[in-house]
Amino acid sequence: MRIVLIIFIGLLFVGCEKKSDDDVYTTCKIVHSTAMIEANKLKDESQCWTGGTYSDKSSAFTWCTNKADDYCNDEYTFCTQSFTIEVSNGGC
Repeated sequence: MRIVLIIFIGLLFVGCEKKSDDDVYTTCKIVHSTAMIEANKLKDESQCWTGGTYSDKSSAFTWCTNKADDYCNDEYTFCTQSFTIEVSNGGC
């Protein structure tokens, strides 16, 4: 009987556990650029966008990758640098 009670109490706590997938990703940032010119690198690494409402990280990264690609193609005639991006719900 004690084992059943312990299992039941354990299951109650598992249901209350917050999962990291419950986060909503609303922000996209470029955190690293491989631009050769320092001014371009600083400009790239200051880019941040909000407005996403993605509950899974995979979709948020797809959105963020598209934002960074659009930025690079709009900003530079030839987009030769690559970016490291980050998604969060922290804002810019």
